[in-house]
Amino acid sequence: AQKAFPLRDGGSLHGFDIILVEERLGSLPTQRHLAGSNSPFTHQAAGDDSVQRRRMTSGSGLIRSIVQGEQQFMASGERSRCALLIGASARFTEDKDVLKKSGADVIWAKPPPEMNTNQRNHLLKVLMKKRGREDLKIPMFE
Repeated sequence: AQKAFPLRDGGSLHGFDIILVEERLGSLPTQRHLAGSNSPFTHQAAGDDSVQRRRMTSGSGLIRSIVQGEQQFMASGERSRCALLIGASARFTEDKDVLKKSGADVIWAKPPPEMNTNQRNHLLKVLMKKRGREDLKIPMFE
């Protein structure tokens, strides 16, 4: 996403408009570990981002890292399209506070809510507010 629509052209800071993160990242062994790999990496997402290279054990830790990166970028005086951060958990009651404290913009229990018009509009409003564009007039909201 960052290559197709780079930051200099108005793309989002992380290459995505929405990032959905499960709180319990390390609960199951990966195929690589089952196969006996000595690699310290349990997951490697596409691209070469330093956050992805570090071993994250919780979604809240990953969200906190993303938020810190966004804050550092914004403190440098740059304007960017930050991502909407959604924290999700099958153990919602246990995890909702830690996800909220980490900086998640929205928190969902699993299974996630139905993606209908109301949910889409809610997510768009939260995202536009986060980006400082809540004054933007969008016809579907009027």
